[in-house]
Amino acid sequence: MNDSWGHARGDYVLQNVAHALTQQVRAGDLVARFGGEEFVLLLRSDLAGAEQIAQRIRTQLSEDRSLLPNGERMTISFGIAPIEDLSQLSAALSHADGLLYQAKQAGRDRVHVARRVREKAARGL
Repeated sequence: MNDSWGHARGDYVLQNVAHALTQQVRAGDLVARFGGEEFVLLLRSDLAGAEQIAQRIRTQLSEDRSLLPNGERMTISFGIAPIEDLSQLSAALSHADGLLYQAKQAGRDRVHVARRVREKAARGL
């Protein structure tokens, strides 16, 4: 982003993304910049709820044509992984990062959710 539009525009976009993220989560959830253009959301939610929040944020930001120059459309991708307790934080972040990478490789502007957990929930396990 900074390479394409400069640091001032990059900072502007990151600030607006951070604001949008904090507006979409509930009290007690956590939003943090993870590095570069990546953010982490720690949500007190099941995977389906987290996916709904991610889709809502993705739609809101990708439809906002005021953030990028020339009315360009921003893409937002998410990787969603479960975490049972904070002792699993590192593994959950790694899992979510892998899912984010898959979402970007699949064409960007999409949400990828941990499959194994989703399949277990669907089977009632």
